[in-house]
Amino acid sequence: MNDVPMNDPQLPGLRRRGFLTVAGGAAGLGALALTGCAGSGTSGTAAKGDGKPKRGGRLRAAFAGGGASETLDPHLANLFADVARAKALFDKLADYGPDLSARPRLAEKWEPNAGLDRWTITLREAAFHNGKPVTAADILYSYRRITDPRKAFRAKASLEPIDLKASRALDARTIEFILKRPTAEFPNLLAAFGAYIVPEGEDDFDTKPVGSGPFRFVSFSPGKSAVFKRNEDYWDGAPYLDELEFVVANEESARINALLGGQVEYAHELNPTTARAHEGKGQIAIVRLRGSAMQSFAMKTDRKPFDDKRVREAFFLIADRKELVDGALSGAGEIGNDLFGKGYEYYAAGLPQREQDLDRAKALLKQAGAEGLKVTLDTSPVAAGFTEAAAIFRDQAAKAGVTLQKDRQQGQLLEGHSRLRHPLLLPLRRHAH
Repeated sequence: MNDVPMNDPQLPGLRRRGFLTVAGGAAGLGALALTGCAGSGTSGTAAKGDGKPKRGGRLRAAFAGGGASETLDPHLANLFADVARAKALFDKLADYGPDLSARPRLAEKWEPNAGLDRWTITLREAAFHNGKPVTAADILYSYRRITDPRKAFRAKASLEPIDLKASRALDARTIEFILKRPTAEFPNLLAAFGAYIVPEGEDDFDTKPVGSGPFRFVSFSPGKSAVFKRNEDYWDGAPYLDELEFVVANEESARINALLGGQVEYAHELNPTTARAHEGKGQIAIVRLRGSAMQSFAMKTDRKPFDDKRVREAFFLIADRKELVDGALSGAGEIGNDLFGKGYEYYAAGLPQREQDLDRAKALLKQAGAEGLKVTLDTSPVAAGFTEAAAIFRDQAAKAGVTLQKDRQQGQLLEGHSRLRHPLLLPLRRHAH
């Protein structure tokens, strides 16, 4: 979920688009979360207060969900709730560390050839929940499933540089990946959003999913809850918790009330205003993760009006990014600069910060014959700040003679002619709480 170039495979499903980013940060789930200080459902630090983790208890976490259509298929993970469940049940070859570099997970190590177009992956000794070892065959099956042209899996574009027909297993724990072109940052592909490893041949994940993650499946009711138990044999060490339960509560008020009422110990994706209203009162602890998310608007550059570079530049110049950060995120963020990946090692931090310039925006729209432009802006309340940012940007656009009509969706976004998307699935970046 997460780097700079707009045509890079690390932006699954978002190639050939323009982006206007308004807040910067780092990779990850991107949550604004409140945690109860002494929830009734857990034992350990909260209950004992000695700061030392202890085994046992169930952690109940409330997320906004996707309704009855939810699935435990990790390759379809879209919403934060999907990703949280996938991370509990499954694992990837690599994932991002605190410094945003790719760190080995199921991959013990990786080595390129001199030309950077062949990479050899050595797997660590790990097992699936059914006791079978994770093998090279499972890796190749997982990646080939993700890149199936008949499917719309999240990590498909991320894995595009890999020639999976030519790639092969050298032995049970060694894979040689053949790339279509030299790729120095190949480990980032292994850490791609949705690139989870599943058992060879597995295609049914909602009955009894089998992964290699820290928790095992217990039960799943789409749109309601999912319960997992500790994987005692997890290669990275068994979790402290006995059980983990994800509860779906789409309304923010329901999540905060459940937290305050002791029905859950963790509430995900709450806006900064809510966090600050409850801070310092002794009932909850606010978890702040600097730069954990990014929020942006996306332009469909393969169709009018955004196939015209002048229109795209005009939209970049319409945005008052400080107003967006202050209004949509209550100041709990930093201004972005229309590039993904702020905080990453190779982010183009030296580029001049783009500023609002309404006169220049109007001139560009006039040159493009797009005066009086009307665009539909798709948005959704699935993440904090989305609908608020849409309203603010609508008012900013009006100052340049552009009419933005908000189309509020529940759980998914429309694709259509002349649409500006306020995307659900981009890697969000803000200072989360």
